[in-house]
This record gives sequence, C-alpha cells and structure tokens, in this order.
Amino acid sequence: AQGGVGLMVTGMCVLHCMDCFSKGDLHFFSEEFAHSILHPSFGFDIFFWISIGGIAPNRAGWVGPFAAKLTTSAEMIRHRTVTEAVHQVQVPIYGSNETVAPKICLQILHTGRYAYHPFAVSASSTQSPISPFPARALTKREITQTVQDFVHTAVLAKEAGYDGVEIMGSEGYLLSQFLSPATNLRTDDYGGSFTNRSRFPLEIVQAVRQATGSEFIIIFRISLLDLVEGGTSWEESLELAAALEKAGVTILNTGIGWHEVSTNLDWHNPVVPICPICPIGLYG
Repeated sequence: AQGGVGLMVTGMCVLHCMDCFSKGDLHFFSEEFAHSILHPSFGFDIFFWISIGGIAPNRAGWVGPFAAKLTTSAEMIRHRTVTEAVHQVQVPIYGSNETVAPKICLQILHTGRYAYHPFAVSASSTQSPISPFPARALTKREITQTVQDFVHTAVLAKEAGYDGVEIMGSEGYLLSQFLSPATNLRTDDYGGSFTNRSRFPLEIVQAVRQATGSEFIIIFRISLLDLVEGGTSWEESLELAAALEKAGVTILNTGIGWHEVSTNLDWHNPVVPICPICPIGLYG
C-alpha cells in the first residue's frame, strides 16, 4: 500500500474484550487466561494483539451507571493485573520456532448519546433511538475538558502497562456524533464544515500523542461507512484518515455502521458488508 499510517500490521488477529471489560470485570484476567487466548490453538496463526475495550474517560462517557472507567490511580492499579498477565506470555508463531511479545491496548470509549444514564452528552441536543435518555450538547469548555479527560485516561493506561490506547471514533459513539452532520448541528468552531466537525477528535489525538510520547501506540477506530442517513461521507472519511495520520495516529482500525442502524434495517433486503453471518445492525 502507498502512504498510510505509521505502522501497518499484517497476519494479525485482534481480541476485543469490550463485552467483558466495559462492565469493569478485571478480576478473572490471569496469566493462565492470557496463555489460553494467545496460544495458536485458539485458531489463528499469529495472535499477539489484545484490545481491552469500553473504558470511559469520565462519568458522562459511561456505558451505564458504574460501568468501567479509568480516571483514578486506584482504577489504574487494577488494570495492572491485565497488562502484567499479557506481558508474561510469549506467543509462538505457528510453523516456526519463533515467538513474539504480545501487545495490549486499552480502548477509550465515550458513549455520547448512546449512554444509558441521564447524564448523556453529545455534539448537539439530540436523542439516540436506542437510548431512553436525551443528550445535551457539550459546551466549548466541556469539550476542552473532555479532551483533557481522554489524555488523562491515556496517561493512566500507560502507567498501568498498556502498550497503547485505541480511541473510539466509530459506531455512533461520541466522536462519531461530532463527525457526522446528522448529529452535529453546532454553529461554532466544532460544527458546520468537516474541518470543524473533525476538530474535536483531532484535538484528542494530538493531545494524547503529546502526553504519551512517540513510542506509545495510538489506534483510532474510524468509520468508513456510517449507514445512517446524512452521515459522514466516504470522501470525508478519507480526509479524516489523512488528518489522523498527521496528528500522530499509529494504526487506523476501521469500523462500519452505527449501532442504531438496526432500528431502520430492512430485514427483507439486508445489507451484509462484512460477512453473510454478520448483517448490519446485529451488534452486542
């Protein structure tokens, strides 16, 4: 491939533990568990990347009340159980005598208007069709604070032993809500043109890179197709990808479809962009 992000990984499999860790269930993770999921018998030739997902940078970003967040040193220490277990494992490469050291990243996810609690916030005052709680628009001051919250969580993740973070900018969560003209109705510096709509996620990436150093991995989960009416265009996604690389992203992880797509899915004529057994709208 020509151009692209700073690190391209091939022959890689990613384990995404969002369902477990978004609820804060760190207690079951052990070296034995890490061995079991990182062993080639799990079904892949190379398996060396784990992403721990669904970790909020503040309470407004919670999936729900008392869901997982990483905002304090006490919470950070609990995560060391996970990172130490993973880093004690050497992953054998199928068909050779070589091993690779596994990497583990923490996904920072702010739900925005997808939050299942009454403190939901978003780019504008809107309500998601899959949440009973209306979201209020973030003020510019709160946007600045949210950038700092992402940075704080990334720094704590680094202290906890994570090799990097994944910033969730896809699937209809907060950053998607800023990027999309369907949900971003702002008229200030964070709304209107795509330059303005992409300002918030780019500020987060730039600030995280500055705070964590050049060797820390930053993954950005980018939506290539929102599948919502009036969503981000393909051309805008390409523009964002280039801007994210310039801002300091190491890896782009592509996503497709907002979670609320299932509410408008035509089951008689389903869209199946990933594989025949995973139609759009069927998310956990």
